[in-house]
Amino acid sequence: MLVVSHFELDEAASRTQPWGKTEYAENAENAGQYYSFREKPELIREVLEDLKPHEDQRAVQRFYELLEWLNQPSAFFETNDCALRPPADNTHPQFQFSKRVSGRLEFFFRDLKANTDKAKSQWLYRMLSLHLQVERPDFYNAIFDISGAPTDYIDLPGSERERTGVRFSIGFNAYGNGDTDAWNNLDIAMQGLFEAFKGIDVGLDGAILKFP
Repeated sequence: MLVVSHFELDEAASRTQPWGKTEYAENAENAGQYYSFREKPELIREVLEDLKPHEDQRAVQRFYELLEWLNQPSAFFETNDCALRPPADNTHPQFQFSKRVSGRLEFFFRDLKANTDKAKSQWLYRMLSLHLQVERPDFYNAIFDISGAPTDYIDLPGSERERTGVRFSIGFNAYGNGDTDAWNNLDIAMQGLFEAFKGIDVGLDGAILKFP
């Protein structure tokens, strides 16, 4: 998989977690309501307005499955936002395809204090980049863009400075010649992202994952 990484934090994307306790949902452009999928995983297939119109696509079903896996009771992470844009004319000249489908997945450590630990955030950043790159290294029809943003974890004790850490955002673009091809390539990309998270899970469990 192709990966672009930006460990410099995107200050413009700063916000609280949970953002449903702020005015974000009322003031942000195209903002939806915040739901805790960790607390109510059954909502994943009910409330995501970007995904609902495209549920007939295998890529969207796999996106649902990834969200359910990340938010399951035994998981190390949880998600706090996602987005999906259906195929549109491709304006990225590096990729010689007619259509592009794009989206985003944001997540953070379920152990909130871990998000304020720079060493842990850097480890996760490196591991996510590594695992994505070793998944389908011959596949060039999609690209991931990993970045972080300052996040005030308001459920933690202490001052705002003490509570502020990082959340991660994975932007993705999949390309194809026509809508069907773009959706199919997004499905391959989602498979790779899912496998990358599974590899990270092994490391968080304390095991050593060896690459061939």
